[in-house]
Amino acid sequence: MTFRILSLDGGGPWALLQAMALERLYPALDGHQILSRFDLAIANSGGSITLAGLVKGLRPAAIADLFLQRARRRQVFVRRGVVEMILNDPVAKWDAEGKRAGLRAIIDDGLVDPLAGRGLSDAAAAIRRPAGRPAPWLMIAAFDVDRNRGRFFRSFQSNLATEDPSFEPSLGDAVHASTHAPVFYFADCATVADRNRPADLRRFWDGALAGANNPVLAGVIEAIAHGHSDIAALSLGAGSAWRPVASAAEAIHPALVADMAPLTLLDGVRRVAGAILDDPPDSATRDADILARTPTEQRVVRLNPMIRPERDAAPGSRWRLPPGYADIRPADPMGAFRALVDMPMDAVEDDQVGLIAGLGRAWMADRIPNQALAWNPTNGVVLAGHPSFSAALARWRQIDP
Repeated sequence: MTFRILSLDGGGPWALLQAMALERLYPALDGHQILSRFDLAIANSGGSITLAGLVKGLRPAAIADLFLQRARRRQVFVRRGVVEMILNDPVAKWDAEGKRAGLRAIIDDGLVDPLAGRGLSDAAAAIRRPAGRPAPWLMIAAFDVDRNRGRFFRSFQSNLATEDPSFEPSLGDAVHASTHAPVFYFADCATVADRNRPADLRRFWDGALAGANNPVLAGVIEAIAHGHSDIAALSLGAGSAWRPVASAAEAIHPALVADMAPLTLLDGVRRVAGAILDDPPDSATRDADILARTPTEQRVVRLNPMIRPERDAAPGSRWRLPPGYADIRPADPMGAFRALVDMPMDAVEDDQVGLIAGLGRAWMADRIPNQALAWNPTNGVVLAGHPSFSAALARWRQIDP
């Protein structure tokens, strides 16, 4: 029997794209019904918010509303005070404890039986599922600051776990730890307590610091370690941007290509901080597929919009915009492209989130490309995988009819 994995990338409010994709994949199902189709759900950062919505039993459209509603975003992205920034860390924009309280409020909103304070094993056990089908395993990625290593919070006993198995945060605190991007984003660390021993406090950053912003490879390895050989994974991203390093003459607009990166100190720091959110050159999905594939089938399906130019193979052709940017902003498609390329992970303003939603609609209409499992980062040529949303969707429906 196929062991199915749902993998959810990090990306802050960009995780809206995951909820939109799940709505297209499973339009009639709620979160519990969706999770019951998988044996393992693994998530990082913004994807852990999507996962918490599924664990809560929300339909994907309701999860999308968590990202679309300004008031909900403001519960997570709480501005730090000016005095605090002057006295303690003038760089980070967002408040750590404000985020923790906001996440717990969002998870528990509307529930008679609060969920945010439960452990992952309790939360998984509460998921409605068909008779005889075991609860799906849940994994949430984080980075243990003081121990300087990655940490996966699990709802199950794993023979891969090397960390202290007795430390169990609540679901709300696991999401808080996983969503805590450092340096330019949140102040301090995400301080998390063991739910059974409140005095046992540990500090975490975003799981991207452990190389798990796209956690699909960790999920496939977990399945293999538990003896599964028939594995399939659905990997949902939160948008990726790529531009070829080329001269302006090779494109219809100079913004479609990139120059060699300036390596000033500030630019270097920003580049290192941003690198944790990327998946170049698609290594996680590519490597996961190498492990899971059969001699005749690719077994990892990647769904993720690529903010990138395109070019045909004709001699003398130039880089140009895919048609979907005219759908996003008809009067200024190039402006839409540039805004999305430059948009930060913590995009919280209405116009920014509106652009992300427009990107998702154009991507699902096949007017913006899908991220392949492998592609050439010099010329953008797809080497393996599904270059369009509809092709990836069709493949997943073969695996999960």
